[in-house]
Amino acid sequence: MSMQAKTVKRLAVMAAIVITVFASSPQVMAADVQRTAGTSAWTHVSYDTPLAKSQSYVLQGTRTSDGGCAFSGSLELAPGEAAVTERQTGLNLARCQAEVERGVPMSGSEDEATPPDSSTLFGEAAAKGDPAGSDVPLATHSAGYLKTDWEDPVQIDVNSVRDNTDWYWNGSSVVAPVYGSWHLGWYSPSGWQLVSQNWQNTYTSYQTTSSHYAHFKNPYFCATIDTHSYYDRNTAHGRYNGNLVGVWNSWVSGGCTGLLHFEHHLVRTLN
Repeated sequence: MSMQAKTVKRLAVMAAIVITVFASSPQVMAADVQRTAGTSAWTHVSYDTPLAKSQSYVLQGTRTSDGGCAFSGSLELAPGEAAVTERQTGLNLARCQAEVERGVPMSGSEDEATPPDSSTLFGEAAAKGDPAGSDVPLATHSAGYLKTDWEDPVQIDVNSVRDNTDWYWNGSSVVAPVYGSWHLGWYSPSGWQLVSQNWQNTYTSYQTTSSHYAHFKNPYFCATIDTHSYYDRNTAHGRYNGNLVGVWNSWVSGGCTGLLHFEHHLVRTLN
């Protein structure tokens, strides 16, 4: 589905949601709809693009102090493996559980681009750490990233965090030089804003660490109730044995969170 088609579909879906919330009674607020959705059974998400070697399981979340449901997990790619995606296919807010599908994305679809009219922020730097006692010519050069995003009902990334790591390894140690970079995106046309963020970029002989904390909010997504998304943290590791590891902890809170779903993309850009 093209970005223009997604945008048109998104406007239609959000208009239908507004009509549903307010048409039945002028006293019915979005918060009431959100609480009702939280006590119901599973809600499900469908995707346009299938995953190969797909596996599904139920992920138990942890209730946060602000009423959100935090989901944590990890993915790993050995040298020679290109990409793996994990995405939410169902949600039960009352139980703080998500149905998750994990699999190999189709070629060229590992990570959809940030919508062109989104706001972005990015950076890169050499990592700080303990230099390993080995020469680069004897080491293998690898690179990759972990991207986590929250999407709306028509699969537009409303906000995303991507952390990249670029490293050398020789089977027993990480070898300098090590570089890291990051990219944040948020769909500002619909009201999303970046509240705060910080980045860590280090390495040891065991692994590299490119890691982000980020907080986004939208005061308009759910009428008068702010909607928040948190990434605490989104981390890419490059290991001494060449494995690329992605680790995340992320959640949404506030109004209409049942309309959002998460995706994680771990991608090797250099094997």
